Amino acid sequence: KQLQIEKKDGKSSSIGENDPPLETDPEYKNYFRMIKTGLPMDAVRYSIKRDGKDSTIMSLDPNKSLKSQQRSNSGDEHGQR
Repeated sequence: KQLQIEKKDGKSSSIGENDPPLETDPEYKNYFRMIKTGLPMDAVRYSIKRDGKDSTIMSLDPNKSLKSQQRSNSGDEHGQR
């Protein structure tokens, strides 16, 4: 397990995790920018699908990395079986 650190701004991160948060990840940051500029979520999801990516990333926490959320989600799925 990784040690979770809560920062003063309320965001948490894992020690040793070098992956950028989704909202600054070069692969996904444009989609989060679309949301910030007021584009409807459906339009952003369409753009993600058009680009051949999984649109469910928009339901993830933009302040955490994709890898950290994939790890925690895969652990949850195994616990529900």
